[in-house]
Amino acid sequence: MNVEYNYEKTVFSDILAPKIPNLIVKNLLGSKQKSVSVLIDTGYDGFLVIPEEIYEDLELDTFEVVEDEIPIVETITGEKITLRTAHSLLEIKELLAETIIEVDTTPHCTEPLIGRQFLELFIAVLNGPDKKLNLEYLE
Repeated sequence: MNVEYNYEKTVFSDILAPKIPNLIVKNLLGSKQKSVSVLIDTGYDGFLVIPEEIYEDLELDTFEVVEDEIPIVETITGEKITLRTAHSLLEIKELLAETIIEVDTTPHCTEPLIGRQFLELFIAVLNGPDKKLNLEYLE
């Protein structure tokens, strides 16, 4: 199954970047959910990182991983950050897909980002001249 997305401007600059709209993030009980638009960040090796406000609204602290599994990441500037990580459900309506993922948060996160673990679920074709991203879901 395929879906195609257009580039959008980022919060950080006027640069156009691939952005995937309307991903539904839910807590594991399905009792709380939030639709988010996410930027692709190939430098982030996780699945999804969201601002703390969204993390707390979804009550993901209830589903956090055990302390010795919490990742410490290094930013592009060399700063080391301990993430908060929880299990969550991710729904991609256009692809009729739902999967359990690990969601990270940090006080530094201002915009939802997806990383390489997300992209590993797809064949992704980035068409720069036409400013389009095509994802083919690998079921």
